[in-house]
Amino acid sequence: MVVFGCGYAGVLFGRAGNMRVSQLDSLINALKALELSVSYTGAKLSDALSEIYCSDSVIESMFAKTADYLRRDKGLSVKSAWSMAERESKTGLYLKDEDISVMNGFICSLGGGDRENELKNIRAALARLGVLHGEARESAAKGARLYKNCGFLIGAMAALILF
Repeated sequence: MVVFGCGYAGVLFGRAGNMRVSQLDSLINALKALELSVSYTGAKLSDALSEIYCSDSVIESMFAKTADYLRRDKGLSVKSAWSMAERESKTGLYLKDEDISVMNGFICSLGGGDRENELKNIRAALARLGVLHGEARESAAKGARLYKNCGFLIGAMAALILF
C-alpha cells in the first residue's frame, strides 16, 4: 500500500507538466482561432474573444472573461481586462511565468492597431508559444518519469524502513 500510494503521489506531481502542455495547446489553438476571426470576419475584439472555444476550460474561461469585461466597461483596456481575468483564473493555471509573459506581451498590443498589425502580433505570439510548447513537452516527459519513479522508490524505501 505504501509503495503504490507514494507511486500514485509521484504520478500526480508529474501531471502538472502535462497540464502545462495541455494549456499551451489550448492557448495556441485559441490564438489560431483569433487569427482566423481577425483576418476573415473582421469581428469586434470582444466578440472574437468570446467565440474562442478550447479544450481547456480555464483558458477558454480567461478569454470569455476578458470579452465580458470589455463589453461591460467600454473604457477598459484589453490589458486590464486580461489581467483581471488572469487573476481570477490563477488557481487553475499551470502555465509558467514565461508563458504568461508571452501572452501579456501579446495582449498589450492587441486592439491597438490595424488588421495587419494584429495578425503580425498574433503570429509572433504563436511562434513564441510554439517554442515554449516544444520545451514544455520535453520537460513534461522527463518530469513525469522522474516523479513517478521517485514516488515508487520512496514508497519502497519507506516500506523497507517500516518493516
